[in-house]
Amino acid sequence: MGSFTVTAVKSCSVGGPGGCKRAIIRATGPASYDTGGSVLDMSSANTVLTGLNNEAAFNAVQGVNVLGVGAAASDKYRPLFVPGSSDSPSTGVLKIRDLSSTDSATEVAGSADLHGTTWTFEVFGN
Repeated sequence: MGSFTVTAVKSCSVGGPGGCKRAIIRATGPASYDTGGSVLDMSSANTVLTGLNNEAAFNAVQGVNVLGVGAAASDKYRPLFVPGSSDSPSTGVLKIRDLSSTDSATEVAGSADLHGTTWTFEVFGN
């Protein structure tokens, strides 16, 4: 199973009690994309993430917004976040659509290599 790799935590903010947590991260795509989406692990078990910024780990992820893509040639890929069960921070996936296909709703082919593509995401939850 492929997964996105968090390469940078640009910022992280935590609201007050019951408030929303937000993190701006940079992540690369998987070397082998999974049909149905590849995991974006924002949990404390992700040692790469916590090694960059321990405060960026989430207990629950309610959503992910795409803020940018690293290379102009990669802007044909449009990620869509699919939350994990009970908003689990370790099981949410990013499903990638290929906008250059004749049907822009077409998902990227399974096992496609996306590790050369970098996105900037806003992750929110608690």
